[in-house]
Parts: sequence; structure tokens; C-alpha cells
Amino acid sequence: MANTMTNTNMRATTMTDTTTMMATNTAANARSSKTVQKRQSKATNGRPANLNRNRSMAHAHLSFFGSIRSELLKLFSLASTLWLSAVSFLTTIGFAALFAWSIKQESYYSDQGKKLTTPIPIPHSVLFECVTQSLAIGIVLIGVVAILSITGEYATSSVQMSLVVNPRRVMFMNAKAVAVTIYSFVLSLVTLLISWGVVEAMLAGSKQTPLGAKEHWLPLIVILGGAAMTTLVAEFALGLGAMVRSTAGAVVIFVLIYTMATSIFGIISSLSKHMLWANWCSQLMPSTLVSTFLTGKASELEAGMVPKGWPVPGWWQSGLLMLAWAVVFYVIGTLIVRHRDVK
Repeated sequence: MANTMTNTNMRATTMTDTTTMMATNTAANARSSKTVQKRQSKATNGRPANLNRNRSMAHAHLSFFGSIRSELLKLFSLASTLWLSAVSFLTTIGFAALFAWSIKQESYYSDQGKKLTTPIPIPHSVLFECVTQSLAIGIVLIGVVAILSITGEYATSSVQMSLVVNPRRVMFMNAKAVAVTIYSFVLSLVTLLISWGVVEAMLAGSKQTPLGAKEHWLPLIVILGGAAMTTLVAEFALGLGAMVRSTAGAVVIFVLIYTMATSIFGIISSLSKHMLWANWCSQLMPSTLVSTFLTGKASELEAGMVPKGWPVPGWWQSGLLMLAWAVVFYVIGTLIVRHRDVK
């Protein structure tokens, strides 16, 4: 009887221990499951919580000035930017020197081609014409750089990463526009100042007539105005690149509008006297507007070259029209970047 009671107590004790162990394991498993669920709840799409926190902090610290620094870094990290800038710089200065040399040589000859012992005085305004004419190729190359700053990202699909870092697409375009403005204005201003110095040095020994009463603002118009016009052309090219997204297509359209449109309208106007409207349209093309602005006076068109009563823009009106070209193309390009999906 005693043995039976002892065995019963031992079995009861064993059952109690087993029940206790099972309860302990169940509680431990519950705690482990809660821990795993808690960790999973802190992760999104299988990513650690700290990564999501870092991303949210990155977006929280996103600033416009930081975006500008990023766009400047991207712009100057392109090999094409350095090469095209160097070519623009050298060709502008080189053509300015070439124009100055040719004008100095012409001063030793009369209108009949006879060589003179005393050179003809050179108008001082001609020096600035040398500078403005030399900018023709350089301004096109700077426009190509502006196009590449946006189309290059679409060509390499790096625009996807740029929009992940900066999902605010309007800020993205505005920062890129500021970067292009800084680049084009500084480069063109330095180039124009050096070109002016080269022309002055080459014509230093020649007799020159002073600037006229209406030409005293010409240095400011050519140097600062030339840099401003170059910047507007670059912004126009940037907007065009955002619209087209293809480097080849944007460059072709840019060259067509900026360099060839004036000649095309001139050919159209020469076909018939009833197509004088084409001459008026040619005065509204970007290259003509830039040229008119930098001369500091309105285009001198012969009578009958435009329809009677049609206004021809003056120099400051040409500057405003070039501003309109830049604003319209940039706004359209920004709207397309904002609403069109990235492919």
C-alpha cells in the first residue's frame, strides 16, 4: 500500500513538472513570436527599420541648395561638359583675335583696294562687334551642354536615381536650371572679358575713333548682356532637352531653331514679294534676337523687307523676346518632366 502511494506521488510530481515545462516553453515561444512580429512590423518591404528611418531622414533634410550642389557636381562630372566648355572658350577667343586681325589689315587699304601709307581710323565700336561675332559658335556649344545636362540622365537611366533622391520634380528641374545658369553665365562672362582684352591688345597700336553718344553703354551690353543672352539660350536649350529627352533629337532641333531658322525664313521671303512675313519671322528667331540685342540698336532693315506696319523689335525688346523663348520652353519642359513617367 505504501509503495502504491509512493508511485502515485512520483507520477503526480512528474506530470506537474511536465506541465510546468510545457507552460514555460509556450510562454517563451509566445515571447519569441511577439519579438519576431515586432521586428517585422518595423521593416517595410523586407528592409531593416534603420534603412527606412535613414531614407525618411534624407527626405526630411532635402533642401534646394543641396539640390543645386548636387546638380553642379553632376554637370561638371561629365567629360562632355569639360570638352565643350574648352572648345567654346578657345573658339570664341580665337575668332575674336581673327576678326581683330582682319579689321586691322583692312584699315591699311582704301575702298578701291589701294594700300595706304596711313591706316584709316577704326571705330571703337568695331572692337565690340568682334567680340559679339566671335560668340556665335561658343553660345551654341554652351547650349549643347545644357541639353546634355538633362538628356544625359535619361540616356543612362540615372534620372531614376536622381528622382529617388529628390522626388520633387519641380525642385529637381529648378536646381538643374540654377546650375546651368551659374555655369553658362560664369563661362561666357570670363570668355567675353578675355576676348575683349585680346581684341584691345591687338588693336592697341591702331588709331581709333571714340564711342558715339549712344554707344557709351556698349561695353556693358556686350559683356554683361552677352553673358545674360548666353544664359537665356542655355535655359531655352535645357527646356528643349527636357521636352525631347533624346540627346540627338534635342541637339538637332536646337541647331535648327537657333542657327538655321533665320536662313530658312530668308529663303522663303525671297521666293515671292507676298512672303515678306517670313522676313519679319526671322527677326523673332533666337539668333537674330541675340545679335540685335548685342548691337545695342534695332535691326536695320531696308524699306519693303517686312509688311508695312509690322513692328521690328529694338535691342531691349529683343532681349525680352529672348527671355520669353527661354521661359516658355523651360516651363513646358518642366511640366513634361513633372507629369510624364520615367522610362
